[in-house]
Formats: sequence, structure tokens, C-alpha cells
Amino acid sequence: MSLPRRIVVMLGGHGDVDAALEAAAMLAGATGAHLAGLFVEDQELFDLAGLPLAATGSGRTGPLTMDLMEKALRSQARTCRRLMADLAGRAHLAFEFETVRGDRRALMAEATLAGDIVLCQTSLGGPGADEVIAHARHNVRAAAGVALIGPLARLRPGPVVAIDDGDETGRQTVTLAARIAARRHETLIVVALANERQSAEATIERARAIAGRGIAMAARMVLGDGTARLAEALIEVQPCCVVADLEGRPFVDDAAVALLVRAARAPLILLRRPAR
Repeated sequence: MSLPRRIVVMLGGHGDVDAALEAAAMLAGATGAHLAGLFVEDQELFDLAGLPLAATGSGRTGPLTMDLMEKALRSQARTCRRLMADLAGRAHLAFEFETVRGDRRALMAEATLAGDIVLCQTSLGGPGADEVIAHARHNVRAAAGVALIGPLARLRPGPVVAIDDGDETGRQTVTLAARIAARRHETLIVVALANERQSAEATIERARAIAGRGIAMAARMVLGDGTARLAEALIEVQPCCVVADLEGRPFVDDAAVALLVRAARAPLILLRRPAR
């Protein structure tokens, strides 16, 4: 597979910053990419300024002014930059960081270059996984992949899961998952998706050849339309991360992506089909 040059980390006023940065550093370390933090001062938040809302942390009520909003977001941006710098320094990774104001969706598309993996947080109080992946799928076409960090996602010890449906992108998922597993000294679990057992067995044998002898590998099969069974498998194995095909089944369906993000409780990395 072609390795990404950058891991673009979308940051803002929601989500678990530590979880997002840890996942980004894991990806950068496994691929040799450098980190690119983009803190977005979402214009929608500034549109709320002046409404009669409580001023957070003041102990009194009052208007949420543009100045208060800007100071709060700039403080968050400085914290995010410091955390990224500390993490990059410990992991010996190159990084860049930028703070911009505007529409989050438009800025994500503008900031992503060909071959980047863009990492986005989803949260209970912010954009959901189905909304984020729908936008990335249709409007961030330069990206080589999208990594989703759900509200309960943690980069914990555990196996690295590659979901492989046997096509060329499935080959990429196994390659990246094997690199992550090797770096983290974890087991690689390949979940083969197929309509028939024979096809799943062939996919597993191909995965063993891709991963190589130095990787401890286990395999599972999900036959037929198995979104629910795949979710059950992710809950059972408690992965440290999951790598899959953005355009393969069942991830071609945005609602299925949202379900599987919740089931995995770990970073979900979705790779795009290689350009021909």
C-alpha cells in the first residue's frame, strides 16, 4: 500500500483530545507519516455569541460574547497544540499545527491533501459518526482514509483487527493493520467477510501471506450480511483499533459505520480504494 504522508487531526470544542492524539500518533508511528493538527474555531459557535446563555465557569449568568467565545477556543487550541507537541516529542514524530476559523466541514475538505488520512472525533454533543463519515465519503475525496474516534473510544491494549472482504482495499487493510500490530506487539485478527466459506478461507490465506511470519495472527469468518455479527465480534475481542474498507461492506452504509464505531470502542480506520 502507499503510506500516508500526513495524519490530519481535526480538533475543536468537543471530543476527547487525548484519545484523538494517541490514535493519531499510533498511525503516524506505524506509517512514518507526520502529524498535522487542525484546530477549528467553528463559525457556528460564534453565531451563538450574544445569546442569553450562561458564561461557563464564571459562577454567574451573562451574555456569551464573541470575546469570551474567542478566548475559550484560543485557550483550547493552545492546550491541544501543547499536548500534540508533547506527544510528538516523546514518539519522535514531526508535527505541524494550525488554528483556523470557519465551517468545520469545508475546512476538513480544504486541509486534506492527496494521500492523507484524516482523523475525526465524534461525540454525544457534536457530530455523529454517520454525519462525519457521510461528509468524508462524499466531500473529502483526496483522503486515503478516514479514522473515526467515537465518544467511548480508547487506544487500549488488545488485538488489531483487519476487516477484509477479499478485494484490493482488503489487502491494504491487512497491510496497515499488520504494521500497527507489529509496532504495538499485539496479535492481528483478520475478519474475513464473504458469502461463502471457501471465499473466506482464501481471503484468510492471502492475509497470512501479507502479514508474514513475524506477526501472530488469528482469523474469523463472517458469512453473508453480517453487520450485527461483526458488531458482536468487535465487542467480544475488545480491539485496540480496527482497520477496514471505506467502500466495502458493510462500511459503505453510514448507519453501519456508526453502529460499528460504538461496538469497537476503539479507533476505526477506514481506507479508500487505491486510485488507478
